Amino acid sequence: MSRIPNILIKTLAWLLLCIFCMIVVVYYALQLSEVQSALAQKATKWLGDKLGSEVTVGSARISWLDEITLEDINIKDLKGRDMIFVRELYVNCKTNFKFNAETYIEFDNNLDYVLLKNPEVKLVKEKNGHLNIDDWIAQIERMTSDSTKKVVKDHNTAFTIDNAYIKNGFVSLTDSRKKRSPENLFDYNNFRFDQINANLEKVLILGDTVAFRATTINGIDKRSQLDIKNIKTDFLYCKTAMTLDRLSAYINNSFVSDKLHFYYDRPSAFDDFFHKIRMRADLKNSVFDSQDLGRFAPEMYAINERYELNASMKGRYVDLTFDNFDLKFGKNSYLKGDVNFKGFPDLKKTVTDLKLKPSLLVANDLKQYSKNAEYQKYITKIEQLNLSGTYKGVYDDFVMKADLQSKNLGKVNGLINVKIGNGADDVTYFGNIDATNFELGKFIDDPEALQTISFKGEIKGDGFKLTGSTIELDGEVASIGFNGYNYKNIVVDGKLGKSVFDGFVDIKDPNLTADVSGRVDFNKELNSFKIVGNLGNANLQNLGITKDPMQIKSTINFDFVGNKLDDWIGRAQFKNTEFTNEDGKLRIDSLFFNSAIAENQRRFSVVSEFWNLYLNGEFAPSQIISDLKLLGKEYRLYFEESEQQRNEYYAQKKKNYVSKLPYEAYYKLFFKNSRTFFDFFAPDYYVSSGSSLSGKFSNKTTSEFTLAGTLDTLNYKKSAFYANHIDFNSSKKILAPEVLTALVVSSENQNLSKDIETQDLVFNAYWGLTNTIDFDLGIKQKSTSSFGNMTGKVSFLEKGYEIKFSPENSGMFLVKDEWKIDPENAIYVENKEISVRNLEFSNKSQRVSLNGVIANNEHEESILTVENLNLQTLKPFTNSEIKGIANGELRLKNFYDDPLITSTLHIDELIYQNSLIGTVNTEAVWDNIDEKLNINGNIYRVNKEIFRVNGSFDPKNKLSPLALKAKLRNLNIDMFEGILKGTFSKLGGFAEGDVLITGFPLDPIFKGEVKIDKGTLKIDASGTTLYFDDRIICSEEGFVAPSEGITVKDALVGGNTAQIQGGIYNGGSGNFMVGLHGYIKGKDGFKIMQISSNENAAFSGIAYTTGDIHLSGDFSNLNINANLTSKKGTRIIIPLDNEKKIDTKQEGIPFIGKIKNPEVISTIEIPKKRVKTDGVKMVFNLSFTPDAECEIIFDRTNNDILDVFGEGRLSIVYDTRGEFSINGPYVVKSGKYNFSFQNLASLRKFNIIDGSRITWSGDPYEAVLDMKAAYTANIPISKITNRTEDANIRYPVNVMVLLTERLMTPTIKYDIAFDMKQVPFAVQQDLLGFEQKLRNDEQLLSRNVSSILVFNEIFPDNFADALTQQFLIDNVSNLLSNQIGNLANKLNPNLELGVQFGDIRTNLLNNMQLNFSYRFSNNRIKLTGKSSFINAIENSINANTQGQLSVGGELEYLLSPDGEYKFKLYSRSVPTNYYLISTGGNVVVSGGNLIISRNFNSLFGDKKNKSIPLGVGTAKKEEREVSMKDLQK
Repeated sequence: MSRIPNILIKTLAWLLLCIFCMIVVVYYALQLSEVQSALAQKATKWLGDKLGSEVTVGSARISWLDEITLEDINIKDLKGRDMIFVRELYVNCKTNFKFNAETYIEFDNNLDYVLLKNPEVKLVKEKNGHLNIDDWIAQIERMTSDSTKKVVKDHNTAFTIDNAYIKNGFVSLTDSRKKRSPENLFDYNNFRFDQINANLEKVLILGDTVAFRATTINGIDKRSQLDIKNIKTDFLYCKTAMTLDRLSAYINNSFVSDKLHFYYDRPSAFDDFFHKIRMRADLKNSVFDSQDLGRFAPEMYAINERYELNASMKGRYVDLTFDNFDLKFGKNSYLKGDVNFKGFPDLKKTVTDLKLKPSLLVANDLKQYSKNAEYQKYITKIEQLNLSGTYKGVYDDFVMKADLQSKNLGKVNGLINVKIGNGADDVTYFGNIDATNFELGKFIDDPEALQTISFKGEIKGDGFKLTGSTIELDGEVASIGFNGYNYKNIVVDGKLGKSVFDGFVDIKDPNLTADVSGRVDFNKELNSFKIVGNLGNANLQNLGITKDPMQIKSTINFDFVGNKLDDWIGRAQFKNTEFTNEDGKLRIDSLFFNSAIAENQRRFSVVSEFWNLYLNGEFAPSQIISDLKLLGKEYRLYFEESEQQRNEYYAQKKKNYVSKLPYEAYYKLFFKNSRTFFDFFAPDYYVSSGSSLSGKFSNKTTSEFTLAGTLDTLNYKKSAFYANHIDFNSSKKILAPEVLTALVVSSENQNLSKDIETQDLVFNAYWGLTNTIDFDLGIKQKSTSSFGNMTGKVSFLEKGYEIKFSPENSGMFLVKDEWKIDPENAIYVENKEISVRNLEFSNKSQRVSLNGVIANNEHEESILTVENLNLQTLKPFTNSEIKGIANGELRLKNFYDDPLITSTLHIDELIYQNSLIGTVNTEAVWDNIDEKLNINGNIYRVNKEIFRVNGSFDPKNKLSPLALKAKLRNLNIDMFEGILKGTFSKLGGFAEGDVLITGFPLDPIFKGEVKIDKGTLKIDASGTTLYFDDRIICSEEGFVAPSEGITVKDALVGGNTAQIQGGIYNGGSGNFMVGLHGYIKGKDGFKIMQISSNENAAFSGIAYTTGDIHLSGDFSNLNINANLTSKKGTRIIIPLDNEKKIDTKQEGIPFIGKIKNPEVISTIEIPKKRVKTDGVKMVFNLSFTPDAECEIIFDRTNNDILDVFGEGRLSIVYDTRGEFSINGPYVVKSGKYNFSFQNLASLRKFNIIDGSRITWSGDPYEAVLDMKAAYTANIPISKITNRTEDANIRYPVNVMVLLTERLMTPTIKYDIAFDMKQVPFAVQQDLLGFEQKLRNDEQLLSRNVSSILVFNEIFPDNFADALTQQFLIDNVSNLLSNQIGNLANKLNPNLELGVQFGDIRTNLLNNMQLNFSYRFSNNRIKLTGKSSFINAIENSINANTQGQLSVGGELEYLLSPDGEYKFKLYSRSVPTNYYLISTGGNVVVSGGNLIISRNFNSLFGDKKNKSIPLGVGTAKKEEREVSMKDLQK
């Protein structure tokens, strides 16, 4: 029994030992790779069977559960294609398993380390668009799912890997549906990344979520060389999102950072990536290399650039937004802003919404983006572009608002809407543009013609080609620069459509106003232009068109076709054109340009009122211009080039010559009234009306040019040529230098400078085939025996040419001396070097010669020698009286560069214009040591040295080469009278002082002080003589008065004084300008004018004034302006008596006007203004006071004179060259009109009524009168009344005259009225009836006025009574009375004496009347007396009173100068028959009056009287009926 337990124990022990051994054997067997591999292979086979795809493992190694290694893992897709292969998979899980009693082994869902060596992933796109791996994963999901278990949402167990590594793997994608891209491009559909290495940390797998931290990922697509150098990121993938945070990717030379997120509703959304994937990214400091971008956009390979990008991206691919993007590239370029794209990837339908913030583009950064020449040109011009704006729309329908500013070109901004249709030209656009200082000229490569433009306006159009597009512009060009001028305020409103522009342009520039409208058609082969408009004003100098001031106005009308000059056909018309410059205006009524072609003949014409030009023939204008320039060049070859150069020129011309069609062009030029044209445009020239030139130009085998014509008068500067003829014929071979030319010019009479009169000027020249020009010149001086003949030859040499004068036929006869030329004379010219040999003119001991070389060489010199020259010989050339004997020499070096002159000159007893200058000595010697020209000179006058100068000229001193000292010692100023003749005269006094002379020879500067003693100077224009003792300061400004001024007098003894300031100023280049200012402040004024009638026919008199007077201009054109007020002693005389005949048949008396036919307006011819001639112009603004007398002489032979005192403000312009005008009103306060009728009745003194007016408005002879005058006579009334007791008594009667309208032909109205206060009551009714009768019969009134003025009688009712004995006897008595009054007036102008005799058949004394008046104190006091015997007044009225003397008188005193306040005393002896008393004798009546007179413009209201502007006349008064009351006011 005991053995049983023992056996049982042994058996149990062996069993346990066997189990243990088996366990040990199994354990160690599982450690064998073969066992592990076999188990793994069976497991993968089982897995493959379940998945339907092959899954294999080459081998497996498992160290317990610490480490697992699988090799050669191969997974095929469901179609049996290799999909995943891993050479080795190593898993370290030492810390991931735990043992316990309950679960035995516990796994923590974490792996410490995973390594994949040489993994390969081959992805294939199926035809349905799915990847092969997608179907494989879907099969795993179906296999692992348990439909019996309820799915708990978000109840997953996390699986993590601490570290995962991938070594040398690759991933490929193949899509057989897509064509492979070129090798240098990355193929999105077919690619392979090799050499993939990755280091992943913290890998998390939680349900559908995968996350890890990638510290290293790299790989390369060898085909495209896309090299992923390293990627670092925090990666997360789940069913709703895939994110890459903390992204740092280095790909090739690019860098991407920092965040990229993808959001979707389910993973399958990636199948529709564009629409269902929402992206969000933050790109920070990302860098993109252009070569890297080239793998995706091949155009970028041509660019070498790195782009720095910061942006925030969000949205789906079809609606993608970039906020705050900042793209930098190049050195300084950057773009900033926000942009949204809706519609990717279809670019044509993509709506772009761009908001560009201020950005910068630099030309150097943009040059590489295109090799296009135009692109390169324009970005270079832009240089630097600041831009901002918005863009919204699709490519064919968008709105763009841009603000562009270029450093070089300026600023442009605007808003524009563009719509593009199906065709390339189916485009419409509209909007507005605002350009500020845009450099348009630089932009279009024409900066000289166009500069900046500032434009603001609307634009609307369609198409971009000129031939089919339409553009409408409506806006304002604020400014546009053209040819250097900035035009402003231009309004454009026009339409350019289908090559036709139709619109309007309005310009309102300060220097150009114009409005132009029209139509221009570019469609036709020859463009057509129809334009009309007004050129309101164009200031051509300010516009940069002319150098000198010039303005133009015109109305234009163009109607022509043609793209260039040769095609131009039509007309261009300018009407009412006006040119204005500093010298005046030129008005052109019409100017026509016409061009037409008929029967292959072109006809061109220019027609104006100045000249007509006609050109016709079979020619092309451009060809004529070219050929004429070429012909001129070939002529110049003779004078400017050598013979060898000429031959080379023609040899080359023959090689290059292309035959042209021959042509002929005929021209004619007719001169009309062209004086104003030449005065304005070319004042140095003038061709008279009726002159003509004609000729032709032809080009065949030879070029021929002819010119022939007659010029009646030709003026050049101050020279005039009359009866001129010209005949010029020239022909020249086209391909050879031979020339055949003949020129004949003749002029019958000439008036050369300084009124040198000559005649018979003839010049002939002949240029033949011998390469020589034979010429001769002849001229004679009028009224003298002086003449000159010059004959010679010009010979063309191998180098240059030679001029020789023939001694046999050349010479001059001056005054009384014959001058001959040296037979050996010669002049050689080669380029700019002129050699002169023996060019000498001589007469007995007199000799003038020139020898040497004129060149740009300091070692060559020319010498001018003068020996014993009698200066009177120069009179034919100077027309001046010059006397003296001159000897001297002048040497000239380096003529063309810095001329160096040395000279000596001695003139013995120089006399100029009869003014003794003295003996003059000058010397200029070159100092080789100091390299200066030493200058010495003096003048001796009457054996005394009055002037000395010494110093030097230093050509090295560029600032002031002159350094001279001058001394004046007792220099008599009268020596300058001949020089200043015509402006000043009666110079006198003595000058003394020292003056330093610096500056330049042609622009000297004087410094010092000259004292003037006993100086006198007469201003010829005003007749005023000035007397002064003072000093003159010489400075850089010129010769000026001291600061306190110079005191001058108007008389040698006593005299009034005035202050002179200013001086004669240095205007540069030797020109001196007068700038003298006189100020008169003394109470008695200053005598500023004293001109006799012999000195000036236009006006004369003497004038004392106060005020200021100014002299300006140069000595040849002196301006005198003054603002003056007259003083006592002023008396101005204006004669109007050019005609001295009177029509005695005229019934009325033509006061003032002496015309034969009252219907014909007589005018006095005033000399026409001549432009640019010497003279003095005076402009006086004068304020006349009542103490100034104005005398207008109508007929000095008959003493018909209007003598008035008054006040007024007149502007008087007088020019010694012919202009004389007066403007302003003159109001008469008092005055007389002395009227005589052919000496039958002398000195009828009409009293001018206070308030009469003379108004001037330019022409002194066209003044407007408003004059009232009265004359009182005592006449018998026997022919009027039947009362015998009153028939022979003389009663006072007033003859009233009203003169209106023109001064020379006034409208005259008369009236006759008796002084009823002195007429008895009994006859007053008869006299009133007689007055009315006269008013009703104008002819009768005129006859009675004449009769009263001439005979002091009433004219009989019938003409037969006028021949009766009594009428003739009475008139003889009246003539005697008139002559006595005339004699008294001549004895004393202030005395007016009237004697009236009665019937010479009775006692003369008993019928005599005596009247007189006398003026004192400059017309302020007037004494008037009347006396008569009672018999002459009251015959048989009262016997007791007969033989008694009746007397009376008045004393009138003007309390104010203008007569507004005056006082009058009177005493009269009145016959008793005027009173109801019967006492004998006369009654004495005495009294006094204080009279205040004022003129009123209106009775009511307080309208202020408008002052009359100085120099402006008043308006012409309206005509009105005149009554006796008006005249008696």
